[in-house]
Amino acid sequence: MKKALLFLALFVACLGAKAQTNQEPVAADTLTYQQLMADYVQLNHQVADFRKFEITSIGLGVGAAGLGAVGAMMMGSQERTGKALLVAGGIVGIASLATCIIGYDKLKHDRLELTPDGVVIKIGPKK
Repeated sequence: MKKALLFLALFVACLGAKAQTNQEPVAADTLTYQQLMADYVQLNHQVADFRKFEITSIGLGVGAAGLGAVGAMMMGSQERTGKALLVAGGIVGIASLATCIIGYDKLKHDRLELTPDGVVIKIGPKK
């Protein structure tokens, strides 16, 4: 009986070890020079698009602040117009925030990432 239990324990241990080694191998990530340059060009286009969205967002933000300031000044003399300008300033402010978020969303980091030190190349499996 002891030999059967010992044999069963050894069998279960072998099955557990075999189950751990049957995992799929991680595919090697090969990055050719052409792929790297294509990713770099794509990153440059994404940065250019981001800058356009950023400038638009700043412009909308300044416009929202201006509408809010004018609306606050007009609240004393013309309350209805002042409220309308404040609401318009709020809407333009929300549009500014949305434009900023869209700009950051379009700046994807697939293989290359911009850092203060320069461009960093990510090596490893793509997610």
